[in-house]
Amino acid sequence: MSSLLEKLVAQLGPIACPGAGLFPTEIPLLCVPREQFYEAARTMKYAEARLVAEWSADETELGRGFGIYACYNLGAEFLLVKSDLPPDDPGFPTIKKKFVAAWRFERQMRSLMGVIPVGHPDPRPWIKHEDWPQDAWPLRKSFDAKSRMPRVDGEYRWIRAEGEGVYEIPVGPVHAGIIEPGHFRFQAVGEEVLNLEARLGYVHKGIEKRFESFSWKDGARLAGRVSGDTTVAHALG
Repeated sequence: MSSLLEKLVAQLGPIACPGAGLFPTEIPLLCVPREQFYEAARTMKYAEARLVAEWSADETELGRGFGIYACYNLGAEFLLVKSDLPPDDPGFPTIKKKFVAAWRFERQMRSLMGVIPVGHPDPRPWIKHEDWPQDAWPLRKSFDAKSRMPRVDGEYRWIRAEGEGVYEIPVGPVHAGIIEPGHFRFQAVGEEVLNLEARLGYVHKGIEKRFESFSWKDGARLAGRVSGDTTVAHALG
């Protein structure tokens, strides 16, 4: 069977080429035009690969714009697909229609990096809360982590369910126990749950930004302290 790399090259042709970026050297990376980012996802879906992760990187200090990355996996094989975005037009086609996991990945990318998943059905921020300025992108290199973020008036638009017999149950964000804060809303009719929506990020500390000022040695220590139940995995990463 052809590898994921061979399948993508066969589908997209010469426009898919080895690219430069921020990625593990042992995993192949193909750079495709952003117009073909969705086509690459569709090829991976038909190949029965899974979406492991999707993220963005500010590469302006390297003489580029923003990098959009998607990591796919099938068996023991991994493949990275990247598209470059110009800093003045940071839009790319969403891959949510092919991979449901992209729903939150892309909301996170939009929240903290300011890249726009065009066609994504939910523009609401994931981690960035509604009292942050709309044009504040904490993971961009130009963002000053030492400055105090001004507060603005904002309201998070919760998904609503209406109709006879529908009731809503709010839970959190403060919970009895040791789990981290999270607000959950259930809409239900009797025992049937129509919708569950989660709101996280209440203890967002800007750890990602903090890493930029650390050495590799200090970064590994911080990674090991991010979450107690994944100390080893984060430190190795």
